Amino acid sequence: MAFVFGNGKVVGGSGLGERKAVCSRRRAATVMMAVIVKKEVLPGSQVGLEITVPAEDAKKAYDKYVQGLVKQSHMPGFRKGSAPKQLIINAAGKERIAAGVVEQLVESSAKEAMEAEGISAVGQSSLDSDVDELINNFSEKNEFVYKIKVDVWPTPTFSEDWKERSITVEQEPFDESLLEDALEEFRRREATYVATEEDVGLEMGDQAAANMQGFYQEEDGSKGEPLPDFAEGQGIDITLEEGKFMPGFVEGLVGAKANETREVPVQFPETARKELSGLKAIFDVEVLEVRHRKLPELNDELALTAAGKKDLAELREDLRSRLSFEVDQANDAAMVKAMEDELAGIIEVELPESLVDQQSRSKFAAMMSDFKQSGASDEQVQSMITKENYEKYAKNARGNVEKMLMKSFAIQQIADEEGVTIEDEEVDAQLDLLRAELKEELDEESARDKVFANLQRNAVVEILKSKWTIATVDKEPPAEEPEEE
Repeated sequence: MAFVFGNGKVVGGSGLGERKAVCSRRRAATVMMAVIVKKEVLPGSQVGLEITVPAEDAKKAYDKYVQGLVKQSHMPGFRKGSAPKQLIINAAGKERIAAGVVEQLVESSAKEAMEAEGISAVGQSSLDSDVDELINNFSEKNEFVYKIKVDVWPTPTFSEDWKERSITVEQEPFDESLLEDALEEFRRREATYVATEEDVGLEMGDQAAANMQGFYQEEDGSKGEPLPDFAEGQGIDITLEEGKFMPGFVEGLVGAKANETREVPVQFPETARKELSGLKAIFDVEVLEVRHRKLPELNDELALTAAGKKDLAELREDLRSRLSFEVDQANDAAMVKAMEDELAGIIEVELPESLVDQQSRSKFAAMMSDFKQSGASDEQVQSMITKENYEKYAKNARGNVEKMLMKSFAIQQIADEEGVTIEDEEVDAQLDLLRAELKEELDEESARDKVFANLQRNAVVEILKSKWTIATVDKEPPAEEPEEE
């Protein structure tokens, strides 16, 4: 349990994970104080607790705190921890001692009260009493009374019967052109490049043997000092395909002939190495040789030599199978989304603010991780992690986060109603596959919670498929935009 104590200080333990995981790890309460608790249900999936600590427990906490000060004392003329108790009390001062005792009392008694009431908190709870007033009014001779607010797991309800639903799901039909595109890409991968002695220029798809040297671009657009050595090359092969090298680089070589030198202006992408990120530069490219691309004929021989298939028909079937699998995966995802959207429309749940914030922070962190994986430097990622950026993100993402949470609560509610159980062996098996796929160390607790939630979701989806009426229709192709006159 954790809660905010005065000036935003957090007192208590760590955050909570998935509800099921938390519940499975909850221990039986060991009440150390005879606390008296008054509970009030508040809006927004909160409860208010008024907690009374008896005077004798307040006195014990006071004595324990003072004894700790005595043991740690370094008073002139006394050995460590041997100074008289009253001397330490006078030196520390009433306010400091009261503040320390109040903090310890709140931390321990709030935990006792919540366990006694069977409350599973979401995130951190907050003190609902004036901390200065608690400190000023504290006396070890009197009972200690304070209030806290606790975000709790909400109890969702369905506004309509979830078992009898009818939905229509758009499905992507298999596009035969995908197969033809895949075959053409296969031919391109097996292409050869043949040098030409003709006085012809490079075209997209051709290849150039070239020397290249990069220079910084001055503000007036002229060439400056040479770039570092790693931004040059001798006798390299440059294939003129869109998306290769820096944006605009290969396009700048179209039409260049053998023995011709081209100046090609470029701007390095933000994902380039640190010293080149976003930099404007000019490359001198000396074309040594022009090579035309020669595509092989698509036939049985190519299928055998390049793909190990007995003939072209087998190659086609293999590619179709792979592409169909991808389409099926996308259609399955669309069906699950439609089911979850349907559930989100009939689930009623008050979402605790701390849970929304918790999920927003998790998604923001995942987005930053994606930026790093896509090539952004540590410095670039760190520059984006600011309070202002997070608050802007959380505001824009709030609707999606709330909908995602509502879907999760709906899935959980159905799992509870239907008695869905996920065995530890299932979770362990999935974790083993995940470790093998990632080949890196996992955050075991977080990964286990996610695997559990995914297995539970899959089980609920199968239940929904067996109970719902689900019609499928082919997805309409996007409308073509009218040509501008």
